[in-house]
Amino acid sequence: MIVADSNLIAYLHLPGPKADLADAVLLKDSHWWVPPLWRSEFRSILFAYMRTQGMDVATADAHWAEALDHLRSTQKEPDPASVLAKAFESNLSAYDAEFVVLAEELGVRLVTSDQQVIKAFPKLAISPEDFVMVS
Repeated sequence: MIVADSNLIAYLHLPGPKADLADAVLLKDSHWWVPPLWRSEFRSILFAYMRTQGMDVATADAHWAEALDHLRSTQKEPDPASVLAKAFESNLSAYDAEFVVLAEELGVRLVTSDQQVIKAFPKLAISPEDFVMVS
């Protein structure tokens, strides 16, 4: 079981150069937990694809439905006070702190490409590349 950040979700559910990496993470651990915030972040990523990659609304909606189906039953709201405290103490965004706190609450690793998060929480956060390599 892992907490997956929004970029990892996007790597898995959208075409791109890191799709194979996300597949490898999923193969290694298929039980991904996320805070509900992932929905807004993923929609923003979808909209960016629409603007920059020419993705149409129907295609974006299909990717949304696929991601939602994948993560619908593995969403958990992290403790709000802990999120604010974690953001304050780490100088990360409250968005990033939601993923960190959820991983702490579940006692699992946070798989993220965000180097600031990995640097701030090296025992908790791990890159997808390193996660795949760890035995």
